[in-house]
This record gives sequence, C-alpha cells and structure tokens, in this order.
Amino acid sequence: MTNDNLKELSPAFKNIFKEIIQEFSNIIIDYEHFTKTYKYYDKDKECIDFNIISVNDCSTHDLFNEKLLNLYEESVLRLKEEINTFSVSEKISFLKETKKSLDFLKNLVINYDLREPENEYGTKEWLYFKSFSIAKLIGTYSERIEDNRKFILYKCRYFAEAWLDTINNTQAKIDYLINNFDLIPVKASLQNQETSNIKEKFKTTLSVDELAYFFRLLATEKIIDIPEGKVLSYYKFISDNFSSKKQEIISYKSIKNKYIAPDYKTADSIHGRLIKLLQTASYDKENL
Repeated sequence: MTNDNLKELSPAFKNIFKEIIQEFSNIIIDYEHFTKTYKYYDKDKECIDFNIISVNDCSTHDLFNEKLLNLYEESVLRLKEEINTFSVSEKISFLKETKKSLDFLKNLVINYDLREPENEYGTKEWLYFKSFSIAKLIGTYSERIEDNRKFILYKCRYFAEAWLDTINNTQAKIDYLINNFDLIPVKASLQNQETSNIKEKFKTTLSVDELAYFFRLLATEKIIDIPEGKVLSYYKFISDNFSSKKQEIISYKSIKNKYIAPDYKTADSIHGRLIKLLQTASYDKENL
C-alpha cells in the first residue's frame, strides 16, 4: 500500500484502522526451496518444491487470520467510540462511508483469479495478493525454480483469502450496526422497537470453515434439500442465523468460499465431530 493510495482514505478512517494499515502496508514473506522425493515408474525421483515459512511473522493462514481478527476487533471498538457523540443519521452515514473505504482497502491487496468453472455449489474464487513488499529466501537458492514471484503469490493464496474474509466479516458487522442501530443511542420508544427487531443468532463451537463444511455435508446427503437456484440463499441462511466460535458476524461470502472449497484439515475436524455424534447416537440407541 503506497502513500498515494492512502491519500484516498479519510483521516478518520486511517486513525480507526491505523494498526491494520501500519501492520499490513508491507506484506513480508519468508519462504524456502526444498527437495522432495516422489515415485516415477517405481523409481525415486527428486524435485525442488517451494514452501511459505511465514507471512508477516504468521506461520499459518489460521494464525494470520487470528491476527487480523484481533486487529479489526480493536478497530471496530474505535469506530464505535468515534461515532458515540454523533446523531443517528450521522452515525449511519459515517458507517456507510467506512464500509465503502474498507472496499478500497480490500482492493489494494486482493486480486481475483477465477480458475474453476461453476459447479452445483457456485464458483470458487482463488485469491492472491497483488504484490508484496519483501520476500526473503530462507536457506539455499535453487535455480530450478524459475519464477519465485509466481510461486510466492500462489503459495500465499490462503493468507490472501484470510485477508479478504476478515474485511468481508468486518463489513458485515458494520451492516449489522446500520440495520439494527447496534450501540447507537436513540429515543427510548424507538430503542425498544429496534431491540425487538435484532435477530438472535445461534452460537456454535465451530470455526467458519467447519460451519460451512458441516452445512455442505447436510446438503450433500440431502438432509437439507436446497431447491434449484437457491444455493445463494442457503449461504445467507447460514451466515444470518449462526455464529462461529470466534465470530458473531459472518459474511455470506466467507461461507460461500469455505463451502465451495473445503480443505483436508476442516474435513478431518468435522469427521472427528461426526464420530462423536455417532457414538452419542449409538449410546442413545442402546439406552432409550
């Protein structure tokens, strides 16, 4: 993020999200080349592979996501403090402008590269950082890797996805503030009316990835039957009615991407949960 880019952001926005801007103005990546062995016609062959050690001192995209969440939570608290003395109309206007500015911040960092055709679940968006400030090679350089930059951007795609997810979820939280006047003082008569309209969510002990994959399994096994053309409504139903173990507000876009392309770690975790459910059902079967 260059100084020229930052000029387009308001002073108030830059103050509210100062840690985010300061921390991630420079994307610093540590990576390595390493040799791995694979089978080729029953013979062992060696090749040079490429691995990301860390992005901004985070060794995994989960840690990167957690770091982002903490920084954005701090920023949202500052946002609420900033609008505390505003009138209701001023608060809504400021929140809408802040949401728009987050779009700008998002577009500075994320590039969309649609590589897969649409399937029954939708289209997967592969996400990449547009650029990085520093990429440091740890260990020995290998000439067998011709384009380090291309591999760096590819290998960091889940870190880039974490960046976009966090911004989308922050924007969803701002929408919640706007739509429900959350923490916005109004006249007592209106306050009671608005409070009654705030939608209660069901808290889960699942991560966003696990939540999306669990509902994918329910749809895959036809436990929940999704009418044709209603898959987007399904994503929104999940995000509107459930919260993850760390995030009360989840954007439907985050649910969509996690739903379409689950990873092994998520499938393995939900597999463990399902085994526990099976054990509970077996116990009930024997004892009811």
